Amino acid sequence: MKTQGYLLILLLIGLLISCNPGARRLPQLKESFRGKTIINQNGSACTVKVDTIDQLTGARITELMPEHLFTYTHEPLREYFITQPLMVCNARLSRVGNSNYFLNLQFIIQASRVNINYQGLAKGSMLQLKLINGEHISLYCYENSPVTSATGNEKIFQGLYPISEKDLKKLRKYVLTDMGVHWNGGFEKYEIHIIDFFKTQYECLQKIR
Repeated sequence: MKTQGYLLILLLIGLLISCNPGARRLPQLKESFRGKTIINQNGSACTVKVDTIDQLTGARITELMPEHLFTYTHEPLREYFITQPLMVCNARLSRVGNSNYFLNLQFIIQASRVNINYQGLAKGSMLQLKLINGEHISLYCYENSPVTSATGNEKIFQGLYPISEKDLKKLRKYVLTDMGVHWNGGFEKYEIHIIDFFKTQYECLQKIR
């Protein structure tokens, strides 16, 4: 899914929000945070990719720049992927309106070099997040993208997952240790490298009001 397509989905969600009888139009932005870096109290930082008011729906859409959440290579395949991993997962948070949060995951897979067939993410497929306290949070894919290829040597899959503010507050309190992805072809679990990803990006979004 290209950036334009991803934003279109968020705009459609904003339209649904604006059609709610209890919804109200947000005022025009006095100042956009687009391109600015937000520094949290603990020194962590985020850069804002999108911060705008949709003129049709009145919903404010804010999206942060992605981070490398983890890299992964199957153990038997490490000899084939010395200079780069089999998979890179980029993640970012976005918000539509005041309290509608989304996790966007992008998986870049060097699958052409080996006989591994990742068959994409189905709409409604589950994403399992494991916290350091042993608790699990389940998210479900709201929208997915078809396979795309930037170079012809890789496959790119993207999934958009709604996430509640309640779950974000848990992820802010307890760091993320690993993530399980339900692919069309099966289930895989990955160890997270940036364990405070949700804490950092959620706190950045809280500073943008």
